[in-house]
Amino acid sequence: MSDLLGDPAPETPPMDAPLPWAVFQITESEWYVARTLDEAKGTAADDMDMTVAECEADLFVDAHELTATEMETYMFVDDERPGAPKVPFRQALAERIAAGITGPAMFAAHDY
Repeated sequence: MSDLLGDPAPETPPMDAPLPWAVFQITESEWYVARTLDEAKGTAADDMDMTVAECEADLFVDAHELTATEMETYMFVDDERPGAPKVPFRQALAERIAAGITGPAMFAAHDY
């Protein structure tokens, strides 16, 4: 199958295929890994012992999936591994996927 320009079109995944993991900025200082923005918001709200509705007005104002540029420029520091190099969020996500993500979770937080 080809696209409108005659280039090969990617295979369409089956309807029951899981969505890919992505990183979502939920608050000014927190990022979550999940399959959808709603899933990330739900996990973040659970972590805060709140409902999504309670968080929407004040905390989730600019929540969004990170762009490819953000995934390359935002740097991840693993505080649990002193001396570990800073890596782009893209690489940190790939490492988590390779390790076997089992569900949505906090990905990173910025300490002020």
